[in-house]
Amino acid sequence: MDLRSFKLHLVDRHARLVFAGARGEEPADLEGAAFDRVAESARPLISAVEKRAGGAVRALSVDAAARVVRVSLEGGGAARLQGADWDALAEWIAFTARAASAEARPRRPDRSGSPSAPEFWSRAYREHSDGWELARATPPLERWFGAHSPSGKRALVVGCGRGHEARLLARLGASVVAIDFAAEAIDEARALAEQEQIPVGQTAPGAVDFRRRDLFALASDPERFTLAVEHCCFCAIDPARRAEYVEVMASVLEPGGELVGLFWSHGRPGGPPFSVDETELRALFAPRFDWSHGETPRDSVALRLGQERLVRLIRR
Repeated sequence: MDLRSFKLHLVDRHARLVFAGARGEEPADLEGAAFDRVAESARPLISAVEKRAGGAVRALSVDAAARVVRVSLEGGGAARLQGADWDALAEWIAFTARAASAEARPRRPDRSGSPSAPEFWSRAYREHSDGWELARATPPLERWFGAHSPSGKRALVVGCGRGHEARLLARLGASVVAIDFAAEAIDEARALAEQEQIPVGQTAPGAVDFRRRDLFALASDPERFTLAVEHCCFCAIDPARRAEYVEVMASVLEPGGELVGLFWSHGRPGGPPFSVDETELRALFAPRFDWSHGETPRDSVALRLGQERLVRLIRR
């Protein structure tokens, strides 16, 4: 789920949050004790905003998608903070966003069942408990491929979900194969691509061939790719199968092919999503891949800001 924006009315003790997911935008309001807990968590953000805005905050509105903070000051003044100011505030924005989201949408207990079973994920789609859904391509990967064009590459997207990254790659000129365990995910991915008039079922530049497949069965396929893209797949598999994941990814990539992935390092126990840190990533991929690039993106969605690693790996 993507928290697109949130607004804190300090005088009225009211917060309005706007989430986005598979069902579109969904607002949520916090008042009373829930608001007070969020306001307490927001103290560092409010203090930092006041220093930059030059006055006491009456209300602040955070547009996480546009990376803008709009401020209403006591006495009638206003300010707009973005760019370098946003970057300076990002840590406190993320902290406040997670506190507000926890009040509006408390984290559910880990789902029962095995993430290695297709029904585990099919049930999540049917029950709308797919909390990973952003309803768009994740911003760090959108930025990466805007700067490093995949045009002309044969790309594989693993655990594609509703196909947001697959459609991004197709729009940028790649020939894309996108796989997912859940039939419901593939059906919705095809429908979204057709709505955007992206050719489906073809292996050609600008098209996406969506397939219901088990990631771990790919090692026996003869197809090879020059690019593989990872987002919310690695964090979804049983951690005991991570070394197997590395071997599969190495097997589907040509020598010199690249794996570009956004890995979740939220640090919480349990899952899915299961957390991973850079030390483990480096150790896991070292036998088959060279580490080419790693960063903590500044443009992650608000609820994951500071908790993701954008990585580029080269298949040896």
